[in-house]
Amino acid sequence: MIGGPVSRTLGNLLAEQAARTPDALAVHYGGRACSYAQLHERAQRTADGLRVLGVRRGDRLGLLVGNSLEWLDILFAGMMLGATVVPVSTWSKPSEIAFILEDSAVTTLVATARAGSENHLESLMQLVPEAWRAGPGGWQSTTLPLLRHVVMLDVDPSIRPTGFMPYEVLHELARQSCDAESAGAQADDVAVILYTSGSTGKPKGVMLSHANILSNAFAGLKVMTVGRADVFLSFLPLSHTFERTCGYYLTVMSGSTVVFARSVQQLSEDLQRSEEHTSELQ
Repeated sequence: MIGGPVSRTLGNLLAEQAARTPDALAVHYGGRACSYAQLHERAQRTADGLRVLGVRRGDRLGLLVGNSLEWLDILFAGMMLGATVVPVSTWSKPSEIAFILEDSAVTTLVATARAGSENHLESLMQLVPEAWRAGPGGWQSTTLPLLRHVVMLDVDPSIRPTGFMPYEVLHELARQSCDAESAGAQADDVAVILYTSGSTGKPKGVMLSHANILSNAFAGLKVMTVGRADVFLSFLPLSHTFERTCGYYLTVMSGSTVVFARSVQQLSEDLQRSEEHTSELQ
């Protein structure tokens, strides 16, 4: 087991681990993988793009995306900027999405077009019909007046409203970023707002600081004696608090590897490919 990190924020934690073990396999999902150095570079590029959109410290960044490398890029990009990330389950219904975005005051949302049987593009078009009549950043939603940008993954350009930005454009915007001195997060800043299930009422937003999350991850690291050679296998969605708090943050802190399984049927293939990617990076 490695010692505790020097970093006091999640964005700095990834940078620290990328410097410690740049070539170690950080994550594998669905045949795609990247090392800690690659994950840090991807997140930094995404942060630069979001910075051009105007995302700053304290802003609420919504994340309606299934398990993927992009989910991690956006998470750590928000942390680097000092934004508060608001994960939304891809199982959410339109009314649930609307409630969370309004209640948490999300200003920028990154979303996937579909997840299982849920058509999130259709839901968002209904919530933000103004996006049909203006380009990115040129509309204001009557339903969600604080929401200024919607960035979409995996969407057919022929059915995407002109006001919704393709995810790829973020990395094009990153080339325009020159605001390297913009304020990042502090340890006591709210890193994530997690919403409860709402079983007996409206979901409640639970605010966790960088210090909260890092302290919890370090406690798990000591109890489980996790080391850099360990590999975590996860079937849980990244939007779920248990996956991140007791799983992913712990792996980043230890410099170990996480394999996000796609399904039981594809488990053997995912594990084999993760071993191959580890060999390629060594």
